[in-house]
Amino acid sequence: MNIFYAFPLLDLPSGGAKNLTLTHALGVVGNGIEIALLLAGAIAVIYIIWSGYLYITSFGNPEVTTRAKQTLTWAILGLLIALTASLIIYFLWNRFVGGELPTDAGQISLI
Repeated sequence: MNIFYAFPLLDLPSGGAKNLTLTHALGVVGNGIEIALLLAGAIAVIYIIWSGYLYITSFGNPEVTTRAKQTLTWAILGLLIALTASLIIYFLWNRFVGGELPTDAGQISLI
């Protein structure tokens, strides 16, 4: 059994892992970038919700209120960094490779 078949990030050619090409490698990179950006955004949203919960349940306690504001600040900063990183990645990809960021090996045309 080939271990690569367990991973949905990689659509292997019919010949198996021996026939992997640059096209497949770029597809894996594209999937990895998409997953990393999705996770970063989801974590930031969770922290934004958590900071709102802390702020609402602080009942005027200055220590908890300060902690909630700091959590919100860092969560928004993390979300902005993730969005900026995605814009840079998509800009560089379009500039140097062209087309959309691949998430499937069949989408890439390097010719």
